[in-house]
Amino acid sequence: MEPLQFVSSLDAKKHILLLRNDPVFGKIIEFRFLENGLIKGESGLYLTHDEPQQVIEEMIKLDIDMRMYLKNKSLTILKLPKFDEDPDGILLGIEKFIQKTLSELKPPYRIVGRI
Repeated sequence: MEPLQFVSSLDAKKHILLLRNDPVFGKIIEFRFLENGLIKGESGLYLTHDEPQQVIEEMIKLDIDMRMYLKNKSLTILKLPKFDEDPDGILLGIEKFIQKTLSELKPPYRIVGRI
């Protein structure tokens, strides 16, 4: 099955790990995964090291316009903090970030992050 068809066929409560050589196609798959969930009424979260505006511009450039979902707050794009600068340490910083972020999401939700 072609990757975009596979992503479009996913229903709720699925976990996927995407490994791609082509970063542009990888982003298209990430954005499509989020968009499919948003269309189904799910919340979406995109985690990045980039500035959120840069991600929005990439989405638009790839013809995936998420501005409506950002406006109605069903999609959130968050720049990851520098966990190594957390006064409580990296692990506790990550734990606090995850707890706070998940508490603000309305289930069901889809999360995409780049590492």
